Amino acid sequence: MYGTLYHLRPRMGKEQAALDHLFRWEQEYLPRVTGYVGGYVLEPEAAYNAASYSIIVMVVFETQEAYAQHLEDPIQESWDRHLHELLQYNPEGHEGEITALFREARGI
Repeated sequence: MYGTLYHLRPRMGKEQAALDHLFRWEQEYLPRVTGYVGGYVLEPEAAYNAASYSIIVMVVFETQEAYAQHLEDPIQESWDRHLHELLQYNPEGHEGEITALFREARGI
C-alpha cells in the first residue's frame, strides 16, 4: 500500500470549514477514485489551543501508481485549491510505502 500523511493548519475561524471540506471530499470524491483503500482524520480536542490547531489526515491507496493517478486528476486539484483557501500554510505532506509497524512481537 502507498499513501500520504498531511499536517493541516486551518486559518483562525476556519477550523470547522476545513473539517467539513475533508468530510465532503471523502463522501463526494473518494468513492469514485480507483485504488483508494481508506483514510483517517485526527481531529484535535475541542478545548485544543486555537493558535496551534492542526488536523492530521492519512490517505491510503493500493499502489503508488493509483496514488499518482489520483494526484493528477483535475477534480482533485480543484478540491486541493479550495482546501488551501482554508489553511494558514500549504499542507505539510509525507508520502511513502505503508508497512506494518509491528506484525509480530519482536522483543527488545
